[in-house]
Amino acid sequence: MLDLKGHVSGTPLEDEMGAGWDVPARRRSPKMDTNQLGNTVRDMEERVEAQVKDATRRAQTAAEKVLALARENPGLSLVAAFGLGYLIARVARRS
Repeated sequence: MLDLKGHVSGTPLEDEMGAGWDVPARRRSPKMDTNQLGNTVRDMEERVEAQVKDATRRAQTAAEKVLALARENPGLSLVAAFGLGYLIARVARRS
């Protein structure tokens, strides 16, 4: 017997074990009602929001430290900025 793909099927071996070329059935995940799904989404949103706030706070703290260092040592800051710009230009030129 021919199936929709034009393959011969219905042999005793295929009937016993299933066709080897068939796509395996999808695994079904446990069903979740809408309340559980909503709670899960809210929990994840709260976690991500807390992580974003923490990352923002850390970035602001680092920026403040860099500015304070630049104000204390303006000459060294200019030399460091020039050196960093030179390195970035060299890397960009190779790309």
